[in-house]
Amino acid sequence: MVDAAVTMIAAGSLAKDKTRLYDREIIQEVEADDPLFTSADVGLLLRMNFSDIQVWGKITSLVSDTTVRVDANDPLPRDIFDGRNISNNGRTKKFRLGAWGSTRGYPKALCFYRDRLVAYGSSLQPNTFWSSSTQDYFNFAPTEIDSTVTALNAITAEFNSTRIANASFLIEGKVLFLGTNSGVWQISPSYLSDSINPENTRGTKEDSFGADRVRPEFVDSGVIFVQRHGKKLRELYFNFNDQSYISNDLNVLAEHLFENDRVIEITYQSEPHGLIWVRTQNGLLFSLTYSRRGQKLAWARHDFGGTVKSICITENNVEGRDNLYLIVKRGDLVTLEVMTSSCLLDCSSTGVSGYDRFEGQLIWAIIDDEVYQEVVVINGSISIPFDYTTVVAGLFHDGEISFHSPDMPMSDFTTTHGSKKRITDMLIKVQDSLSFDIEYDGNKTEVGDRPFGSFQRQLPYSTDHFVSIGGTADYSPVVSLMHRTPTPLNVLATTISFDVEST
Repeated sequence: MVDAAVTMIAAGSLAKDKTRLYDREIIQEVEADDPLFTSADVGLLLRMNFSDIQVWGKITSLVSDTTVRVDANDPLPRDIFDGRNISNNGRTKKFRLGAWGSTRGYPKALCFYRDRLVAYGSSLQPNTFWSSSTQDYFNFAPTEIDSTVTALNAITAEFNSTRIANASFLIEGKVLFLGTNSGVWQISPSYLSDSINPENTRGTKEDSFGADRVRPEFVDSGVIFVQRHGKKLRELYFNFNDQSYISNDLNVLAEHLFENDRVIEITYQSEPHGLIWVRTQNGLLFSLTYSRRGQKLAWARHDFGGTVKSICITENNVEGRDNLYLIVKRGDLVTLEVMTSSCLLDCSSTGVSGYDRFEGQLIWAIIDDEVYQEVVVINGSISIPFDYTTVVAGLFHDGEISFHSPDMPMSDFTTTHGSKKRITDMLIKVQDSLSFDIEYDGNKTEVGDRPFGSFQRQLPYSTDHFVSIGGTADYSPVVSLMHRTPTPLNVLATTISFDVEST
């Protein structure tokens, strides 16, 4: 509250509704003891206390830096002994300016939690938490009109910290998670079975890594968020053994991905594979195969021959999957595209016409399940000199998976670290796939297509490929799986065998 003198000027007539008198129109002038107001405060809400009766109003004009004119939104209380007069002759020294406005700032993070609209951190109050009344999302009054506090009232709280915690995000789970530049907080009632209210709301800091201003995702009962500065993804989840929240680095084996870039958007595709899609400031797209319960974590980069400007996930109830939509810019062309499992070409279309975006370029085509490379686009169309049933054409970019031989413990209590290693063979489990190449030490081995008659069409199949590999030894040998054609390839698992040279 602010000590001030408030002068009321009643205008208009009085009306009687049962036993209550109220004003048709009330014009007030609010006078502060010190210079407080500016023209930017016009339109700001004001809450005034008349003998513990709360009255809301809106500032309509500036009289001076100590006085503003206010229109009351609520009936003004009357003197209990003389209903013709305003309580205390229309004077009070208690009022509170609205928390949000053009001069005071607006919340930096919003979400819904347990049937309340919650907000955190304005420019003037960076460490303040606000919650609306239960089921009344536009009501942030901390008390009833008579100043009593109930469990349904709005909440205003400040969480003490050794540093100002500028809000990055709010996200709902079993508890409310608040991401700030100095760490992630848990906001919850004293007992999780209760609802938050003005008496039991508490904030607990759970990590000190800090969060970037990127919308997080709630996955596997945990929060996936971007660490401050946008170089890493982290997962925050509750560890029952330690009875505390743990924050893990999801880039611990892939720190190089965003060294010269910054993550600015993430979204989660739960079906069919459980992927976290990541868009960067430079317009690159990455996926993270993620399952904490299944202990799966794998990064991949996806090239589209352009810059990815935005991504989002929508449900596809017809196919029983989630669709990833992208806005991609290639040169002056901006397209809205959807990634599907059945299409192996980027920015693709069906039929022989409608390819003006690729005018004069060489593209790939899949015609009746056969792959054709270097099909030229002329006048927005491609020419097919034979009869066909279906055709899909678009862009294709080579795929690559690189495997590094791990450092392993030896029987003499040493490790393979610092020793030369030679990769000897690989076992690759694939599902519904066709051919691919294995490259090691400058040698290429073709893998995949099984023998079939000339009258048969090759269909994707599932198997285990055993591949013998020859080459020289190296301290850090790398073997790569290359995918050079738009055909199905689903790698489920790999096993690498290698020899260690004695030192």
